[in-house]
Amino acid sequence: RATIEEFKVDPSKRPIITETQFTFGGAPKFVQIAETVRVLGIAATQEQIQSWARRYTGYNDANTPNCPVFPVVREMLTDLGQKFDLFLTSGLPDAGLQEDAKHRKLATYFLEIRGDDKAAFCKDLKKRGYREVIMVGDGKYDGLAAKEANAKFIFTQSNADLTRVWALLKRPDFDVAKLKSDPV
Repeated sequence: RATIEEFKVDPSKRPIITETQFTFGGAPKFVQIAETVRVLGIAATQEQIQSWARRYTGYNDANTPNCPVFPVVREMLTDLGQKFDLFLTSGLPDAGLQEDAKHRKLATYFLEIRGDDKAAFCKDLKKRGYREVIMVGDGKYDGLAAKEANAKFIFTQSNADLTRVWALLKRPDFDVAKLKSDPV
């Protein structure tokens, strides 16, 4: 919606916008919009990009309460938190991620929540002594961030995917060192 409004894009182009945002999901929003305007053939000014960012953030903030948590999440996090140290990271700005986790009542499942730079956070965990880091994510840029940090990556997009991950990680014979990352 922010893209259509800010750049006066014909609403019939919404599938193109959706596709670029899906393709670049997990990337910082300025990377997403740069790719979207490039595909649409729009020469955007910095002022337009900044105005778009304000609209996008406003719509995102307004719609966050309407985005449900997958049904299996709380039970899975409770179970996995008994076996693993759990952290939450996202390309979202740190303050927004912290607030969202609190709003969804997910913050208590994680030892730390950090937004902005997923790869940097995973690298920091390794510096703190975590030999193996597994990133579970829903986009290409999550996989790229994991790869940059030399972390394992598991791709998920649905409740069924999360159930599969949960089953894998809670197996008694699970060995993180043998885990192969999902392709990016």
